[in-house]
Amino acid sequence: MLPLLLLACATNPPQVAQEPSPASPPAATDAPVAAKTEKPPTPTTVREAPRPKGHCSSGELAYFDCAAGDQKHLSLCGSADLSPPTAFLSYRYGPLGAPELVYPESPRGSLERFHYEARAHVRSQGDTVHFDNGSFRYTVMAMSGSGHPGEGAPNNFVGVMVEEDGKSIATVTCTGTAADQLAKLAPQ
Repeated sequence: MLPLLLLACATNPPQVAQEPSPASPPAATDAPVAAKTEKPPTPTTVREAPRPKGHCSSGELAYFDCAAGDQKHLSLCGSADLSPPTAFLSYRYGPLGAPELVYPESPRGSLERFHYEARAHVRSQGDTVHFDNGSFRYTVMAMSGSGHPGEGAPNNFVGVMVEEDGKSIATVTCTGTAADQLAKLAPQ
């Protein structure tokens, strides 16, 4: 079964609302999102990203959320507390109130199905979370950068890329401002 995704192109580069990042980004990892055993105190200088209306309910944290064109929305929702046994994550895509894709169907054991990666390239950096659903890989990402001198365009991508058996089949670009708290899913 093919995923129900439409290509959405933004005329303006997407903007990301995210927490301040440390001076040097963490090393790239491709590890399952780790359950936290202790919740560290939150510094008073950290501000929550503004939460656009999305698929996440009032009892969930929007780790990622944006409008994706054609009245569709892309959300990565989960529990604010990532400690077992109640921790969960859920990817939701489609029209508000009637998402076309919800993964996984049940929150039980969902945390280990998602994998966080901090990426740092020569001219871009950001966070990604991916999951596999059958032969499809979905990668939610918030990447920003300066681009190559002379190219004139920034090296930004905020949205989701979908691959089937390792081949890119769809790219959905966020429009407007995205709420990005993917870094909170980094293994501790």
